Amino acid sequence: MTVTALTAAEGLFRVLISGPPPWAESGYGAAVCQAGEILSELRHQVAISAYAGVHEERRWRGMQILGTGGKPYGNGVIAGNYARWNADLLLFACDPWTVDPAQLAGLHVAAWMFIDCDRLSRMEHLWLERARAIAASVQPIAASQHARRLLADDGWDAPLVPMAVSPHFYADADAGRAWRRSLKVPADAFVVSKVGVNDSDDRKSFEVTLQAFALFAARHKGYLYLHTEAQAKGAPNLAVMAADLGLAGRVAFADQDKRACDLFGVAEMRGIYNGTSVLDAATKGEGFGVPVIEALACGTPVIGCRNSAVTEKIRPEFGWLVRGQKTWARHHNAWWVQPSVPELFRAYEKAQRSAASMRTAALLESVRWSLRASAAAWAKALHFSESSSSATRPESKSS
Repeated sequence: MTVTALTAAEGLFRVLISGPPPWAESGYGAAVCQAGEILSELRHQVAISAYAGVHEERRWRGMQILGTGGKPYGNGVIAGNYARWNADLLLFACDPWTVDPAQLAGLHVAAWMFIDCDRLSRMEHLWLERARAIAASVQPIAASQHARRLLADDGWDAPLVPMAVSPHFYADADAGRAWRRSLKVPADAFVVSKVGVNDSDDRKSFEVTLQAFALFAARHKGYLYLHTEAQAKGAPNLAVMAADLGLAGRVAFADQDKRACDLFGVAEMRGIYNGTSVLDAATKGEGFGVPVIEALACGTPVIGCRNSAVTEKIRPEFGWLVRGQKTWARHHNAWWVQPSVPELFRAYEKAQRSAASMRTAALLESVRWSLRASAAAWAKALHFSESSSSATRPESKSS
């Protein structure tokens, strides 16, 4: 599988990655960091066109950071950064459809795609069509089997490159106990945790989690930890919601100042995963689901919803999948799945009985998401040779 018509000595290239800064505490921040470090290990030269508040150029872990200032998603400066850094390939490690394709004229482009709806959205389809007509070459790269199937349905033959779990996440009982002490949670208590952003469309389904946990709390002892914003502009006020459900003293939130400033380091996140009895990853859709593999690497079982890329990561030996009902994702003009409150409640009850016995199976499963496996996938996906041809771009299906 070839991505572009590029040729170079030893097949090594100058790759410009577009996305959030690699130190950002977000799924795409982790994707930028991981792609940059793996491609650097593969001896490609890497720079990052980093948006979201980066106003100055610097080096980070050996990679050049090219700031984009306050321009949303790097619009207006991507082509300039590509030319100034003399890049061979532009790699999107974020939602590519946030970027105007008009900037891609003459560029070689790859898009690492994290698709969380039940089909390729209209925006993604149209962006790929426009990019194909404007760029020198373009190739989507699927972050999951789910994304690969949807891209194939749209006429694209996309290589599969999954994310990997960082080696900083591992079983650490002491870290888990320390985290519980920081929350004043008993060492033997049942604790459900959820990690994600509280946004306007509630993609992480915090409303469902709170309702399901309220049903659980009415019958059982236990605690809920939400690693998110208790209140964010335009998003549900989760603190008020929890109080209204009678969950005072049973729900804890992440330190709000640290959360707002992205100050939670990997050691603290490792403590959260290790101190958690079960991770609630039941959301409306996941382009990959990084918290799932991070929790598994710490030996923590996971609850997910039967949708998107999550179903590829959870089996009965170390977790549960709940059903739900369709809900419209207005930003994508496609369907998500809203997890069922009663099913999530029942999953909590099952986890209370058996999560502790699943920790070894969770640890064993995490090996599947190794850096070595991801690096091998990148090496295959970004294999350039003199036989490469820009004509390898597929003809997409009509809309």
